[in-house]
Amino acid sequence: MKKVLFFTHNLSHGGAEKIVRFVHEYINSHDCGWESWLCIVYSDPDIESDVKNLIIMKHHSRKTDNKFSKGINVLKQIKEMRAIKKSLGIDVCVSFLSGADIINVLSGTGEKQIVSVRNEESRFVNNILQKEYRLISYRNCDRISAVSARAKVDLTSFFGIDPHKIIEIPNPVSRPQINQVDDRAFTDFVKDRFVIMNVARLFEAKSQLQLIKAFQKLLDELKQDSIYSKADAGSSSIAKSPVLVIVGDGPLRKDLENYIAINKLEDKVLLAGEKRNVASYLAAADLFVLSSRAEGMPNALLEAMACGLPCISTDCGAREILAPDTDPMYLTDSIEKGKYGILIPTCSNDPNDKNYLIMSKAIEMMLNDEEMRSRYSKLSKEALERYDKDHIGEEWIKLLNETGGNR
Repeated sequence: MKKVLFFTHNLSHGGAEKIVRFVHEYINSHDCGWESWLCIVYSDPDIESDVKNLIIMKHHSRKTDNKFSKGINVLKQIKEMRAIKKSLGIDVCVSFLSGADIINVLSGTGEKQIVSVRNEESRFVNNILQKEYRLISYRNCDRISAVSARAKVDLTSFFGIDPHKIIEIPNPVSRPQINQVDDRAFTDFVKDRFVIMNVARLFEAKSQLQLIKAFQKLLDELKQDSIYSKADAGSSSIAKSPVLVIVGDGPLRKDLENYIAINKLEDKVLLAGEKRNVASYLAAADLFVLSSRAEGMPNALLEAMACGLPCISTDCGAREILAPDTDPMYLTDSIEKGKYGILIPTCSNDPNDKNYLIMSKAIEMMLNDEEMRSRYSKLSKEALERYDKDHIGEEWIKLLNETGGNR
């Protein structure tokens, strides 16, 4: 039996970490000729006890380390990774995220190496050194797995990688496990209300401040509508009072809390915090809005659609999901009704950027059109066929087999 080693920094945050664990567990639960091992840099006791064949590296950097110390630590990690590969007899090593990619390609012991690219990496390149840093991995690995068509085009056009070296494998979506939410603050807040939900880390690139501004503008517009003046007394979705719930936590929480307080939105906007059972919260929503500026493959959007929610998303990497028959590189500058959901322009932090007004109009349009919400909700199942977990798992096994791993 051949052995594959998956390598990333941790299992606690982000879509890449979820996919690493998914593929690792999928391979070990199927008779496919491969045994999977998973190596991470940083320990997480809440998660690691449930993961089989897990290795935690001895060497890792700390926030207080200077650049010299971090550089020395990378050299130690390369040496440690080489020893891990040798001791296990690894045939293929697959790394996720650029720091892990470097360690993967520089610690070779004769195994094949696959780099998984989770985003349009050119967006994070500000100088030639950052570009060359990534190119070390892209040029020296055997294959590259790109999470989307946009990521693949970015690899070929910006980094000059041969397209034949790249295979596109999107993220999977699983059947949601919906349980009763044991969160009194949340359940009381959403009761008998039209719930607009966003799920993302509270981080600048997720643009939740612009989403709150869009929602605030929506409330101002609805005040002029007599239907909503008696909103809480109604029973249909159009007659319910709209509220915004943001599930997630992060460094911008205090700034968002201050904005909500200053604008007296406490009874209309809830920062629910980070939740492990996200699907159970999504099941209580009526509409999902993704406000991000850039996503490789937006897992939160896929999860919302799996829960049957009609969705609005910025054109941040969601086009392949919501409008798969269009050019994946096209970016809308207005409200676009895609096959499976609505696309809108991304919002920047520029105070002169008025795209949040387009977001507000899109939410209002969906709010007022029950037929549209129902149609998008029913189409979600069709949209997610491509992202079926078994299909994606088999795609990964196919990639491992094609890469070979023959020493």
